[in-house]
Amino acid sequence: NPFVYCPSLANLKFDEANTDYAFVDGALFDASKTTLVYYLPGNTAESYEIPSTVRFISEGAFFGSQLKSITLPDVITEIPAMLFYKSAKLETVAIPAGVKSIGKQAFDGCASLKKLEIGKNVTSIGERAFYYAYPSTIISRSMTPPSIGKESFWIAQYNGKLKVPTEAT
Repeated sequence: NPFVYCPSLANLKFDEANTDYAFVDGALFDASKTTLVYYLPGNTAESYEIPSTVRFISEGAFFGSQLKSITLPDVITEIPAMLFYKSAKLETVAIPAGVKSIGKQAFDGCASLKKLEIGKNVTSIGERAFYYAYPSTIISRSMTPPSIGKESFWIAQYNGKLKVPTEAT
């Protein structure tokens, strides 16, 4: 991503003849708005709802964002690698029920994360997915534990709660 280390970037302008990209509410999309390419980190909004047209989110799309909360569309099946990397202000995100995998370092550095809900269909959690994230509550809806990568929940002095269904194996 060419904008990753541009923390003040808040706006993009395209030639009127552009047919490849769309820029809406601080986010860069492909022209059909089915792929969220990047959310500009200089945007000062505290919350964001990804449009329901989005089917895919690019790796690192929210790298360093200032968001406190985000709503992901229900059709998302994967949380890509480094999606929220270094989004230190992120407090809440609900992982949709259709998500099957959480990529490596997806929430790495999300030190303000308060509550984490892992949907029932998550089968794999990547390496360091929640490294340096300190949620006070982790809720797993899965009846079968997902495969968990190395240091996925590396949390120094973790004093939170882990909740799983009583019927879980």
